[in-house]
This record gives sequence, structure tokens and C-alpha cells, in this order.
Amino acid sequence: MLRRCVCRTWQRRGERELPATAARLNTELFQRLAGRSNVALWAALLSPNGQLTSCNAGYPAPLWVPADDGTVVRLVTGGPAIGSAVSAKWEEELVR
Repeated sequence: MLRRCVCRTWQRRGERELPATAARLNTELFQRLAGRSNVALWAALLSPNGQLTSCNAGYPAPLWVPADDGTVVRLVTGGPAIGSAVSAKWEEELVR
């Protein structure tokens, strides 16, 4: 069910803003399950120049380990698990 929600959300909107996508998924899941369940989700977009845009929804913070032996970064930005609150907010994080 979640995979279908994600695919429909991305196809319908045609945008790749992770916080907005998380909010739409949250709304759809909350409507379908009435808050009885939630889903942890980590979504990211990797650009050709190596920039990672990340949004964490309910998972422990993943680590970004740069290929050039740069500083390891904990990706803590995001919000609550998808479906856990009707009007939750998410943020995205950029690393390179």
C-alpha cells in the first residue's frame, strides 16, 4: 500500500520536494488508516554533482559518508513518522 501511495504521489505532482512529498503521503496514509498506524521513511535525492537532499521521517538518523573521506554527517533533519499526526511538518537537509 505505501509503495502505491509513494508512486501516485510522485506521479501526480511531478515535483521532487521531499518535505512536500512526506506531507502528502502523511495526509493520504492518515486518511486511509485514521491514525491507527504509521510508517518510518527516509527519502533522498542524489544529484549528478554529489549533492544529497534528504528527509527523515521517523528513522534513527542515517550517516552520510562522503566518498572523498570528508566529514561523516548524521542526517537528523526531517520530522515524525508518516501517518502519526494529521498536520505534521517535515524539513529537508542538503549535504555534499
